[in-house]
Amino acid sequence: MNRFEALKLEVNFKALEAELGSLFAKPFDEVDDRTLECLKVFGIAYKRKSKTFMIRVRIPLGQMDTNQLRALAAVAEEYGQGELHLTMRSQIQVRGFQWYDLQAITTKLCDAGLLGHSTLMDSVRNIVTCPLTGISEHEYLDPTPVIERLNDRIVKTDELRNLPRKVNTIITGCLYQCQHAMYQDIVLLPAVKDIDSADIRGFNFYIGGQATGTACYQARPLDIFVSPSVADKVVWALLMLYRDHGSRDVRGECRISHWAEEVGLSEIREQLVAMLTVPLYQAGITQQSEDRCKTLGLIPHPSREEIAMGLYVPGAKLRVDDAEKIACFVDEFGRSELRLTPDQNIVVPGISGAKVEAAITHPICRTFDWQPHAAHAGTRACVGLPDCHLSMIDTSYWAKRVSDELQNRLPEMPEVNIRWSGCNAGCARHQLADIGLVGRKRTMADGTQVDAVDIYMPREDSVHHRLHNELVISQVPCEILAGKLEQIIRQEFMPPDQLEVMEHYQATTQF
Repeated sequence: MNRFEALKLEVNFKALEAELGSLFAKPFDEVDDRTLECLKVFGIAYKRKSKTFMIRVRIPLGQMDTNQLRALAAVAEEYGQGELHLTMRSQIQVRGFQWYDLQAITTKLCDAGLLGHSTLMDSVRNIVTCPLTGISEHEYLDPTPVIERLNDRIVKTDELRNLPRKVNTIITGCLYQCQHAMYQDIVLLPAVKDIDSADIRGFNFYIGGQATGTACYQARPLDIFVSPSVADKVVWALLMLYRDHGSRDVRGECRISHWAEEVGLSEIREQLVAMLTVPLYQAGITQQSEDRCKTLGLIPHPSREEIAMGLYVPGAKLRVDDAEKIACFVDEFGRSELRLTPDQNIVVPGISGAKVEAAITHPICRTFDWQPHAAHAGTRACVGLPDCHLSMIDTSYWAKRVSDELQNRLPEMPEVNIRWSGCNAGCARHQLADIGLVGRKRTMADGTQVDAVDIYMPREDSVHHRLHNELVISQVPCEILAGKLEQIIRQEFMPPDQLEVMEHYQATTQF
């Protein structure tokens, strides 16, 4: 049993939740390390280097209203660093809080319907879905009821607060890819199944995907088709099996992928059949293509005289004044609803045709462009320095600077997925990008250290049947990175005849 498991055995999370008010009233020096660690169950993380707290807020379906955005901005301005950070699980996290303010902060967030439950630690993280759910012409079925039922059980009970490891889940009814779905722990994709001579729409079930800085596994089919009416029950049953039987020994080998490998998919399926009273059918025909879902720009709705508008969020960060401007824009042109995307941008649904011209020329679009250059639209970065103590570089700064340079160098740049991870943990999923960048420190000839990156690009992996990124160039100084990326993009993404990256670039390692 690893130390995290020993810690969780000592704590009654339900009792801890009931005592949060009195806990926050204590002086900080009376709170032990064990309690600080366990606050992660409620989305509160202590940052030892800065001696401040971060709160990650769960946004079910990635959908929120403008009052909630304003509530988050208000606590960020009054108590934090004045900035909201959008995450790749369609959530928002806010940093820089002090211990003595946590009671007031959590009360204000709760009053706005915002919770941090199960956004950290070993829990079922926010369930990702298509940000265009319910408004897309590419939707095969609407997963909203399934996700809402699951989310309610996850946040309102303590049954899944002590899993062997975190569980990342995606449930989507979209025909297009909204993110790298097959690299989640639990995956439900749209499918059709002939049942009693009727074509029933539902989901095919996959488990065991994972994407970290060192390991990438595709989810494997469990050979189960579920209808929307029972999908949440099957997911819950799987989670209970994993909770009770997943390994808790070596922490790096406790994800669902390792459990499935050890037990076997057929055995897991048999256990689900034994647990459930609902019928389980063999897999149907998956209805999802490899095409990417468009979430930036103007997005028409097939059945209404209105559009959705996808806005690019530079650096995935909103200052509080910008959050207020976006809230006002959404109230004026939309339905006071906004959606967060896995690409860390914002979608504004419900803009009527009569308001489109005014919306696309609104001053807010100068900062949050609805048609950004490909260098910006395709680039995402982890939090990086100074907020993450593991990061080697300030990823947000360098991502913006290099993207600006690429825009000048390549005005007609094609779509290229570029991901910046500040360290080997791979929070930005550089292993799944067209071009993955990992922060490093490089010692130059004169002895000075400079910010640098290792460059990763796709390689065919016969074991896991995917394009698995491998290191192609190491320790490129960030100061000259734009020139190197321009060279790679011209050679690999612009000409019709693609070259072999490994052979072409491995020789070019000295700068």
